[in-house]
Amino acid sequence: MDARFVHLDVTDPATIAAAAKLIEADYGRLDVLVNNAAITRDQSRPPGEMPVTAVREVYDTNVFGVIAVTNAMLPLLRRSASGYIGNVSSGLGTLHS
Repeated sequence: MDARFVHLDVTDPATIAAAAKLIEADYGRLDVLVNNAAITRDQSRPPGEMPVTAVREVYDTNVFGVIAVTNAMLPLLRRSASGYIGNVSSGLGTLHS
């Protein structure tokens, strides 16, 4: 099996749609989706001092990005005999003091 790079920014609906179209055109289905995109901002600050813009950016990537990509890829995953979604997480994506 070969690996292939597909440009996809989870905060950019145009790249999500383009990736889904490319996968559909080239393969007709998607067997595995691994949601692994995540960011962190201002880890040195306690949550009560986090600027809302920083928290919004983290949520846009770590939460809403996962939903957007998953929703775009679901039709392709449903065409697979055994479509699988894996969500990867880490401590860097958390807000804690």
